[in-house]
Amino acid sequence: MTQFLAGYFATHERSPKTLTAYTLDLRQFRSFLPRRASLRSLRSEQIEEWSARLKEDGYATASIRRKLASVRSFFAYWVRKRVIPYSPMSGIKIELAASRTLPNFLTLDEVAAILDVAHRAWLERRGLGDRTELLALRNLAIIEVMFATGLRVGELVSIRLTDFRPLERSLLIRGKGRRERLAFFVEPNSFERIQTWVATRHQTPAQTDALFVNAYGNALSTQTVANVIRTLCTHAGLTKRVTPHTFRHTVATLLLRNGADLRVVQEILGHASITMTQRYTHVAKEHVRGALEKHHPRRGM
Repeated sequence: MTQFLAGYFATHERSPKTLTAYTLDLRQFRSFLPRRASLRSLRSEQIEEWSARLKEDGYATASIRRKLASVRSFFAYWVRKRVIPYSPMSGIKIELAASRTLPNFLTLDEVAAILDVAHRAWLERRGLGDRTELLALRNLAIIEVMFATGLRVGELVSIRLTDFRPLERSLLIRGKGRRERLAFFVEPNSFERIQTWVATRHQTPAQTDALFVNAYGNALSTQTVANVIRTLCTHAGLTKRVTPHTFRHTVATLLLRNGADLRVVQEILGHASITMTQRYTHVAKEHVRGALEKHHPRRGM
């Protein structure tokens, strides 16, 4: 496995997160196999049995698909290296039901409540000139950026100072697969917050060129962003589970509800496939159905 990971990732541009996922998936697959199983002895039946075990263990369909994709890449690599004549994944057709879990999202009132809490926290500390003021401003800028752009949290913490383009009112985003796109600020509040943060960030003991840093000047981790959101949601009185990805779901859902073209939303979110974007149309349809049931003129007849 170590040889595969070193060879495969040396010729494929993938994020550290992807490397971690491949490592965990392959270790899990190896632990399922008999102790003396070898690369040449593996059969398709064993992969099918592993897939069935994953279902029994309650793994989501998307997780099983990803794990099978990791194993497929593993065998394909050794076929290319002529270590094995064919992949035991060849010819396998594993039926996995489509996931019916709809993306969790926030209402406009809930977003407004979170923004209000973040804004008031900054106003209460404004003028103090200390660390708490800087962190409150940073937290407000983070929430504004996430709701304005629908970024992934990994993309957010990877933004550099030089990626902010004030003349274009945009951020350069490096997404999955090294794909680049621009995230635009189309309303004044979010743009003003990011401008204010950039102008104030120099007051931190910055050790990095990351746009968002902690009190010690180091780039934020995704977990720190999750903690910031959790704290703000608690203060806003929200009881539902809200993660950084919830903001992404919210942006996508509200754009489609307001009539945005599916291809445009795909570009905004940085989805490689429009299939990923299409799952949000189900949420938008539920909204339309609910409005129709509530307001249709025949309801009163």
